[in-house]
Amino acid sequence: GEAPLSRLSVDAVAQVLNQLPQRPPDPALLARRIHHATGGNTFFVLETLRALLEDGRLADPPDQLPLAQSVQATIERRLTSLSELGRQLLETAAVLAPELESRLLHQVAGRTEMETARGLDELDDRHLLAGSTQHRFNHDLVRQVAYAGISPWRQRILHRRAAQALETTDTRAGEPVWAEVAVHYDRAGDRIDAIRCYELAALTAQRLYAHQEAIDFLEQALAIDGDGPAEVRARLQELLGDSLMARGQHEGAARAYRSALAAVAAEQHLARAVLQRKVADTFRARLMTAEAEAAALQASATLGKPAADWPLEWLHAWLDNQLALMSVYYFRGDFDMLTQLIAAIEPVVMEVGTSGQRVNFAYGLAELAVRREHFTLSQDTVERFKTCQAAAQEAGGLAQIAWSQFGVGFGLLWSGDTEGAEHALLTALRQSEEAGTSYYEVVILVYLACCYRFQNDAEAARGVIYRGLATASEVDMPIYEGAVRANLAWLAWRDGKVDTALAEAKRAVDIWGDYPYPFRWLAHWVLLAVHTERGDLVEAVEQAQAILHPTQRRQPGALPAALEEAMRALEAGNTETTQAALRRAIAMARRENYL
Repeated sequence: GEAPLSRLSVDAVAQVLNQLPQRPPDPALLARRIHHATGGNTFFVLETLRALLEDGRLADPPDQLPLAQSVQATIERRLTSLSELGRQLLETAAVLAPELESRLLHQVAGRTEMETARGLDELDDRHLLAGSTQHRFNHDLVRQVAYAGISPWRQRILHRRAAQALETTDTRAGEPVWAEVAVHYDRAGDRIDAIRCYELAALTAQRLYAHQEAIDFLEQALAIDGDGPAEVRARLQELLGDSLMARGQHEGAARAYRSALAAVAAEQHLARAVLQRKVADTFRARLMTAEAEAAALQASATLGKPAADWPLEWLHAWLDNQLALMSVYYFRGDFDMLTQLIAAIEPVVMEVGTSGQRVNFAYGLAELAVRREHFTLSQDTVERFKTCQAAAQEAGGLAQIAWSQFGVGFGLLWSGDTEGAEHALLTALRQSEEAGTSYYEVVILVYLACCYRFQNDAEAARGVIYRGLATASEVDMPIYEGAVRANLAWLAWRDGKVDTALAEAKRAVDIWGDYPYPFRWLAHWVLLAVHTERGDLVEAVEQAQAILHPTQRRQPGALPAALEEAMRALEAGNTETTQAALRRAIAMARRENYL
């Protein structure tokens, strides 16, 4: 056999990088990548670095490190000395990498077990592969050279055989690793099988709540699909929309659902209605209530009026649409429409609704109570949320469990039980993380920050607010970004950073626009305090008016009276009384931990 060459450790490669005149942005990461590619072979390490320097790519290394001509020539000389069997096994390994189990190599190479064993012994003896049952390349550059040496038609044959072998024999958790199978079918040029396996990979990822993975797989499938069958394209786009929704990317989800709609024939009323309702959901999640209502009504028109001979799936689709409208009317604050709709659909929900639909209906009843009590909640309303949460636990959907758990926390918070709310919201946050629903996380973090505000725990609030800010930047939910900014303004006010507090509170109000978010006062209290401190009484009283607006949660205790006194005093031209009333309101707001 060949004598092993001297090898550098990862740390030694990092030391070499530190001696170079140019420094990469992350030397430790580049050292690990170079070590993986070269196996620490001193010559390969130095030649790879030389190639990076010559290409001017040391500061921005490409995903695949350059293969220096000197290294390629050295490896090719080593490979020419292999037997035909050894070369065939090495090329098969280059196609299969990183999955290099002996049984897979044996299947894909088409050799007997004994021939495979003999070929692997040769590759091990030449220090090209290492390992016993699970083999690996000693360095990735050998894999690159070996793969480049396979003719295109043989590459396709080997990838097809790899896909078939992985699909029929390689299972983890009881099923094939569909994404790996899909990659091999794609490289074999088998578009239909590649799309099928990417779809299966996405479905598996969705079951595991790994929605970003599902998005990646579906986008790859759609990139291959091109002008494939319309029904496949519609199915892939709908799945993509579902995962984008979970990740809070609502605008992207709307585009995916519309693309699916474009691929569904006009006579497929049920499929079209489901997609139209999902488009409505993308608007509802962004609190764009007019657009959400229009899309939901379009879905209703597509289905038509419920008929006695409707199959159950049509009734379920119709109910999903009515439940979406319930949520729209709640967010819009349309008490009358919400009351009428609940009365109209309750018998249908109770008679034929799925367990999930009954949970959503129960949640809608709790939301009706929230509106009825104007966000200062009774114990009865909290119990409604708890009943809903128990029903969700029985129904079993993790995302629905997380949302109903949030409802309990929301109910406890606005009933004044901040300790109970903290526990419930932290539980909901953990469940939302498990379910991969970034959309829920942002909402939960907003009200968890409020909870810590009302507990006068600025440090606990700080961590939650900054986490909320980071999460809000990843999702398409401007109303809740505004709420995060309002909490950030409060934090800046507490820290004595008055200019920052003013800027963040104004930003929150700008983001909300004219949307009647019932907690706009979270920002307006900060603005009132800043303007009062600066003697801008007209501006301060405008904030008082905003806090007392009918769309806002009623302020507790004597706060409304103090704010109304300031408004009357300013109107009468009495600045001293105005300022005194505002300062009294600020002192009371501090006692409530609103400031």
